[in-house]
Amino acid sequence: MRPLFFYASPLRSTTLLLLPVMLLLAACSGHEKKLQEIQDLIKSGNKAQAEELIRSELTRENKDHARSIDDGDLQMPQSSPGARTAVWVKGETKLVVLRNGKKNELNLDRKIKNIQLAPGGKFALVLGIKDQNCGLVAVNLLEREIVHEIPSCDAGAAITHDGQEILYTAKGGVGRIHLKDGEKTTEDVLLDKGTFQAKFPKLTNRFFIVPDAQNHLYVFYGAAGQYRMNLFVSGQNMTTLKDGIARPQVYFADPEPDILKREIAKADPNPPLGLVFTGSSGKYRLAPVFAERVSDETMPAPTIDPIQMLVSGSVFYLNGDTPALYHPVLGKKNLPLRATEAIVVYGEDPEDQGILYLDHAREMVFRREPFTEWEKTLQSAADKNK
Repeated sequence: MRPLFFYASPLRSTTLLLLPVMLLLAACSGHEKKLQEIQDLIKSGNKAQAEELIRSELTRENKDHARSIDDGDLQMPQSSPGARTAVWVKGETKLVVLRNGKKNELNLDRKIKNIQLAPGGKFALVLGIKDQNCGLVAVNLLEREIVHEIPSCDAGAAITHDGQEILYTAKGGVGRIHLKDGEKTTEDVLLDKGTFQAKFPKLTNRFFIVPDAQNHLYVFYGAAGQYRMNLFVSGQNMTTLKDGIARPQVYFADPEPDILKREIAKADPNPPLGLVFTGSSGKYRLAPVFAERVSDETMPAPTIDPIQMLVSGSVFYLNGDTPALYHPVLGKKNLPLRATEAIVVYGEDPEDQGILYLDHAREMVFRREPFTEWEKTLQSAADKNK
């Protein structure tokens, strides 16, 4: 059989070569027209219309450079200390786990009310309601299985990074359940109620326990946005670190994916282990946490909502519907992304390192690509429109 030959005319070959350039020019022309439309709206005082147009354009552009992970009735996305594991709730009872780019689901058969992720992201302690009864469920996220359950409504309980201890409120103090292969071996009171003094004795004071990667325990005790922060290291006496903590949580420093490294002008050479909220309404501050101490030198908090501290010393948070970075020296930088919730995740592969967010359509989306010039231009216009 004779081979078939196709003749391509010089004109056709030239057209094919120029097609990408022509498409790029058309896109640039379209962007210029859209930008002019936005600028005209701002100049005429139609700021709300301008913001809506910017959001529409950004949402479209964001979607072109990200991948969909999940959809449906989704809520409560959060990242473990170290950002290795992300979880969220689907349809009230399903726990969805994303780790190193792989997504799995576990139906806990109860309405999920609270999730505490252990450092390293291998275990979680979930507060759920079933048949109108509270329960704490210890979950092995790698094996996707329930390892232990206890009847408790304690939203401040925690599980250690190795999954071998559950810490919760018991007998007025901090109780501890030892686990081995998912089975309870012993149960005791780690810190009795005489160890703690209530700052507001007429209020209901509560414990919130935060383990670190070495199983040191940060124990918060208090009420009404005023907690005393203590540190307990096994074999040592408990140490009071600071009074006046506004949120009973330590936000440990997480590694940064490339998409954020490109947006951070300068890294802190000596970042703290984490941050805590201090102060009160309208005067919230962030205090650095170092080994066995909390600094008295604080910085203004950009929000009172949950944050992620990054190893550069910057803070990742949601500014309205715009993910943002905040640094006490460099200030605030809005990112060209629109989301209802957003977290940083850091898988072992660079392909699995980026921003996981819920868009306005309530779709879970993952973004690792750098932001485009058009996205940055739109965000610049949005910042000027404030």
